[in-house]
Amino acid sequence: MEDQKNESKVMHAGKKTTDNNLQEQTLILASLQKSYRILLTKFGI
Repeated sequence: MEDQKNESKVMHAGKKTTDNNLQEQTLILASLQKSYRILLTKFGI
C-alpha cells in the first residue's frame, strides 16, 4: 500500500514538471515569434 502512495506522488511531481516545461516552451515560442515579426517588419520582407 505504501508503495502505491509513493508512486502516485512521483507521478504527480512528474506531471507538474511537464506542465512547467510546456509553459516555458510556449513562452519561448511566443518570444521567438515576436522577434521574428520585428525582424520581418524591420527588413520589410
